[in-house]
Amino acid sequence: KVNGTVKLDRDVNISSEYKLDGNRSLTIDLNGHSIKGTGTDSDYMFNILSGSSMTVMDSSEAQNGKIVVTRVYEDYDDTIIVNDGGRLTLESGKLQGNEDDDCRLVAVEYGTFVMNGGSVTGNAYDGDGAGVYVNEGTFIMNGGNISGNHSARAGYSGGGIYFDGSSTSKLVITGGEIFGNSAYDGGAIYLDDGYAELTGGKIYRNQAFNTSAIKIY
Repeated sequence: KVNGTVKLDRDVNISSEYKLDGNRSLTIDLNGHSIKGTGTDSDYMFNILSGSSMTVMDSSEAQNGKIVVTRVYEDYDDTIIVNDGGRLTLESGKLQGNEDDDCRLVAVEYGTFVMNGGSVTGNAYDGDGAGVYVNEGTFIMNGGNISGNHSARAGYSGGGIYFDGSSTSKLVITGGEIFGNSAYDGGAIYLDDGYAELTGGKIYRNQAFNTSAIKIY
C-alpha cells in the first residue's frame, strides 16, 4: 500500500529499498511480527521524503514486533531515513539493532521524528548517533526508550542521540527513558548545535570516555 494501514500477519523480509514520496501517508502495524531488511546493495530500508509520513505501531499484546536490518554483502547506511520535510512517528514496537555495524537505526536529515512509545534499541554503529542521528531536523521524544546503542569506534559521539541542528531545528524530550548507551563522548546525548529542551523523562546508566550523559559542544 502507498496509503492507509498495513497490518502484518506474518514475519516479512524486504530485499529492496522502500521510498515514500509524493505526499503518501502509511501506517505499519507490526502486530507482533518482524520486518527484516535483507537487501543487497541497499542504502536503507525506508526513506521518508517531503510531504510523506510513516507511523510504526504494534497492536499485539506483547508488542514485540520489530524492524531490523541484517548484513547482506553490502552495508545499509540507515534503517529508516527521514528526509527533507518527511515525518516518522513511532508509537510502539521496536526499531532494533542489527548485524550491520555500519548502519544507524534512525537518521533525520531536515525531517521530523516523533517518538511517543516503543524502543530504539540494541544497535552498534561505527560513527556518530548509533540510535538516533539528527542533522538539521527535529526530534520530539514523549515516551518509549532509547537503549543499548553504541557508537563503537573511538572518537565518535552520541550513542543514544546525536543532534546537530540550527535555529530552525530542535530536540525536545518530555518523557521516556535513555539508558545503557555508550560512545566516546556523550554516551546518551551529544548536542552539537541547535536548540534542546528537556522537561521530563529519565537519563541514566550511560557510558563514555568523556561525558557519559549529555555533552553540549
